[in-house]
Amino acid sequence: MGRISRLGLFALAFALIGIVVWVPTDIGTGYVEKVRRSMTLGDSLAPTVAFSIIGLGGLMLIVEQISPKRKGRSSNHDLSASDNNHTGFALKLLLLFVIYSLILRYSGPLLTMLWPNLDAPYRLLRDTAPWKYIGFILSGVFLMTSLATWSSQVFRWRVVSISLLVCMLIIALYDWPFDDLLLPPNGDV
Repeated sequence: MGRISRLGLFALAFALIGIVVWVPTDIGTGYVEKVRRSMTLGDSLAPTVAFSIIGLGGLMLIVEQISPKRKGRSSNHDLSASDNNHTGFALKLLLLFVIYSLILRYSGPLLTMLWPNLDAPYRLLRDTAPWKYIGFILSGVFLMTSLATWSSQVFRWRVVSISLLVCMLIIALYDWPFDDLLLPPNGDV
């Protein structure tokens, strides 16, 4: 039996504390709210889903570490194994997230400024297709493709296609069923 992953334990504990303590005490609405016979997303749903994904990742790390199949396997496919400098690794990851955030926030407004014969500012268009999806899709494809390329050390167009498909799936699950939901960054613009 292998050693239990400290990162996995931390992620699992963080997720449980978030779901059990933070979400119920800090957020006043539930997962789904019924207002005038209309179902809307509650404020608790998104953080609970995010904490659940973090907890699932932590659980997967723990199971992988204690699995008897792990012995004899090389960890060459681990992102951090290719970079012994943890500070350098963290800075590269931070840089990716900064670029992702800039693309997310500014690609929609920039494209509306550059689009010919478009008289309305982005603020008025942020809830209309295709404008409301531009930043979300471009930044999502960038982040997923960058992380996959970094971990495999090979750029593949297939990864770009899968990233685009995942972004479209998120839009179909979160944006299309709810009229009052704005995908990032449009709620803050």
